[in-house]
Amino acid sequence: MRLRTVFGAVALAVWRGQNPADGCWGCPIRQWWGLTPHQQLSPALEDRLAYFATVTGSYEAAAKLSAKVGCPVEDSTIQVLVQRLGAKAEAQTQERLEKAPVEKCPARAPTPLAVLMVDGFQVRFRGPGWGKRRTTQPRRGMA
Repeated sequence: MRLRTVFGAVALAVWRGQNPADGCWGCPIRQWWGLTPHQQLSPALEDRLAYFATVTGSYEAAAKLSAKVGCPVEDSTIQVLVQRLGAKAEAQTQERLEKAPVEKCPARAPTPLAVLMVDGFQVRFRGPGWGKRRTTQPRRGMA
């Protein structure tokens, strides 16, 4: 098995074969490391390349940056990686949006106190008689 890492290409001699329990073919070390069946890049290299693509803003610039730090990769490889990670993120977002958000305290009664933002500072609601010298209406203060 060949794997491209941050430090260069690594060739590993690994066991592969058929699982006697379920009859599926596979490579135990790939499953242990969380690699897909045909994955050629290590997870650390994938993280680094995805970060480079995010920081630089283009695949070509990300490929140049990765070559400067010692792990040359083609821009098409970075594009495929970003597309795969983007599809995974989109699937997670759609899964999250299908579920309704759960309230933290659903049995709590509404409170009569309100905090308002007026002219850039927070002011409590003070009632109709607030701020006048003489009023017949009750003033509600800091209760």
